Amino acid sequence: MSRILVGTTSWTEKTLVESGRFYPPDVHTAQSRLRFYASRFPVVELDSSYYGLPSTRNASLWAKRTPDGFVFDVKAFRLFTQYQTPPDALPKDIREGLAPTAKKNLYYKDMPAEVLDEQWERFRSALDPLRHSDKLGVVLFQFAPWFVFRPSSLDLIVACAERLPATGSQWSSATSPGSRRSISKKPSPSSASTGWSMSWWTSPRASPPVCQRCGRPPRQTLPSFVYTAKTARLGPRRASPRRSVSTTFIQKRGCASSQDQ
Repeated sequence: MSRILVGTTSWTEKTLVESGRFYPPDVHTAQSRLRFYASRFPVVELDSSYYGLPSTRNASLWAKRTPDGFVFDVKAFRLFTQYQTPPDALPKDIREGLAPTAKKNLYYKDMPAEVLDEQWERFRSALDPLRHSDKLGVVLFQFAPWFVFRPSSLDLIVACAERLPATGSQWSSATSPGSRRSISKKPSPSSASTGWSMSWWTSPRASPPVCQRCGRPPRQTLPSFVYTAKTARLGPRRASPRRSVSTTFIQKRGCASSQDQ
């Protein structure tokens, strides 16, 4: 039986704090809120890491302030997921080291290779305290809506995965005859919650799978990737060639019979 963890997006989430119904009156600092939150929930999504690179110091404090078995699901820095990133979101030394630009926002493709390498290294290092304390769950890459299905997008997903720490996990990739390709990360026995897998169809002309409900293939042969954090949305939905690609993820296809109704 799988273990399902339920939590919120940050222990300082605005509505959670402002409701006045969750935290006691004397729990009013970020430190005390994390301790209280962790006494009620087993998992949290770390949302602040999307807006700016986390620091090793903060990650160490998060690990110390939570009990054994608590899990942090970390949202990847926005630059890594093709979102526009204001220069102020970059670390000061990196921002000052870039060539002057009049752009309001920067994108992944704008970054010199060595600058990208440095930012990835800082992101990985910041995850180490959580990983070493067995409190790192998944790293969530929420890609931009314009990050659509195409070979270059799939290559970038794999490149992002390969940038993450490999200690304690084994990676494998395989291409089967036909059109389906899969990449999977196999968790180690001591850290089963860190594993994830993804799959996609690489050829829109290949024969799609048949819907188990109606016995017919979906109308659209391009994949529709549905965002999920530990669980998947259930039920048929219309596939769209413009739907964004995201991870942790499963592939889902629209049911032809449900679309006819």
